[in-house]
Amino acid sequence: MSRGRPQWSAADDQQLTDLHGDGVSQHEAARQMDRSRSTIYRASARLGLTWDRTATQAAVAAKAVDNDATRKALEGALLAEAQTALTRK
Repeated sequence: MSRGRPQWSAADDQQLTDLHGDGVSQHEAARQMDRSRSTIYRASARLGLTWDRTATQAAVAAKAVDNDATRKALEGALLAEAQTALTRK
């Protein structure tokens, strides 16, 4: 029984297959089809569609580098502030 959305159809299979062929991400396919990501994930698995995660992996790696740089800058600022506080005493 459906909870407000129509049942998944052969037309949905075709739309998802087309979006996959166009290189659209699972997240974007879910948005365009007005479905949850888990629905898209399950349908993709059933249809044998695999999604390229290269862009996601690159974004995660870049974020890790950014976080490391931010952490080092904060560490330097806090150490300088601590040194200033200690020399005032």
